[in-house]
Amino acid sequence: MSSKYLPTLAIALFVLTVADAVPRAQHTRLFRPEDLSELEQPDRDECFDDAQATRTEDEDFCVEQHDWRLEACDVLGEDRYDPPFEGSLFDKDFTKLTKPNPFYPLGIGYHWEYRSATEVNTVDIQNRTKLIDGVIFGRLGAKPKAIEAYRELARSPEFTAPVPWGEIEPERFDGLVLAGGHAPGMKQYLGSVELQARVRDFWGLERPVGAICHGVLVLARAGVLGATRTTCLTKSMEKGAYLLTSWRLGRYYRTYPAYVQDEVVAALDDPKQFEQGPIATYSRPWVVEDGRYVSARWPGDASLFAQRFEALLSAGPRPQPAAGTPQRAT
Repeated sequence: MSSKYLPTLAIALFVLTVADAVPRAQHTRLFRPEDLSELEQPDRDECFDDAQATRTEDEDFCVEQHDWRLEACDVLGEDRYDPPFEGSLFDKDFTKLTKPNPFYPLGIGYHWEYRSATEVNTVDIQNRTKLIDGVIFGRLGAKPKAIEAYRELARSPEFTAPVPWGEIEPERFDGLVLAGGHAPGMKQYLGSVELQARVRDFWGLERPVGAICHGVLVLARAGVLGATRTTCLTKSMEKGAYLLTSWRLGRYYRTYPAYVQDEVVAALDDPKQFEQGPIATYSRPWVVEDGRYVSARWPGDASLFAQRFEALLSAGPRPQPAAGTPQRAT
């Protein structure tokens, strides 16, 4: 859409919105039937004239609205408005926008919530992709090899055109990986009732499942963990990341009021099924394996987590150990 039409379109839509919001009572003198019978003839004539004038005014206004909407359609077209989005077209420094929207400017820290009958979606304007660029002064972010792998993933057709959760057919897949992540933007994924239903269906197939960090919450909320041994982002790690960065990032590392570990433990049959593991370092990755399920705590465990999940896929179907069988942790 040409930028020269934006002012006209914006003004038209603004006028439509404001005009639609004006109470019609401001334009009409309201009388009950018994009031009219009590009026003198001159007052009654004035009332009818006023009503006719109001009707004429409203009819003219309706025609104007129709013309404005047709003008908007001429600018936008009748097809679904779906412009292409290329990464190269976006600014990287959001504090100095090259083409700011003059009618509805966005600012870092802006927050919206969109509520429907089944879910709540949140939108937060961030200043950068934290995990890629580094959370604090370029630190605590992904390593170069991981960034390279992510950018390759982001170019794949599976990434750019994913299957909607409601259209997932669990039986078509050999394995399921539930990735982690924090910040409010993850709530749509972590809290989706629709996704949890698909996860329950897949869990019932007894095929390989992997979950890391916050991803274990999806299993906990799906109600499938039961007697399974697991780990997740531990409370000490989540609290430590929050205390380390809150002075600059606020609650970026606190997705929910409750800690991930507390919610996961509450979903287990026995709290002793939860494993915290050793002190987390990049040089010592650690996972918990329980039959066809593998779980991990944070990005430092991701390499070993991926290796063990790939081994589960390569091994093919195998029986799930009974409750009480010692777990295999590394």
